[in-house]
Amino acid sequence: MEFPKAAALTAEDISALMSSDAVTFLFDARAGTAVARATKTCEELDNRTIACGVEIVGFQLERPFDVEWNEHAAVTTVCRARLFQSDLSWSTVLNLLRPGDRLTQRWLADARNDTLHDTGLTVDELAIEVGRSGPPLVFHVLSHVTTPDDPCRLVLRRT
Repeated sequence: MEFPKAAALTAEDISALMSSDAVTFLFDARAGTAVARATKTCEELDNRTIACGVEIVGFQLERPFDVEWNEHAAVTTVCRARLFQSDLSWSTVLNLLRPGDRLTQRWLADARNDTLHDTGLTVDELAIEVGRSGPPLVFHVLSHVTTPDDPCRLVLRRT
């Protein structure tokens, strides 16, 4: 499976991200899309959708540190996270963005350690990679601890 590629950010994209109330990151493997949606509750700003790249690893429930990704899991996966302006990690990313940067969603499913595994919990994570000339900048922006069967996980496999 080939994952979506990121589009270069424009000044208008960055302005929409900075003035939004929240940004929702979505990856739908079946549809082959990875986007960031900047939304604002008032009508002054049109919601804006920005194409992102995506990387995803995980879902090895018996071996949580194995990052092998199988083809079936990849095509049946939906990832979603909503970040708000008040989130310090996300606001750091926003303040570093420049036109021409590319955003990549880096999802990690089942990033469990022994303590979480023993209690029947798991954690999904989202990092945002900012691509530009030179090494990319990677920011961990969200972790969600939950049960493996929780329908509100960041990373969901559809059957």
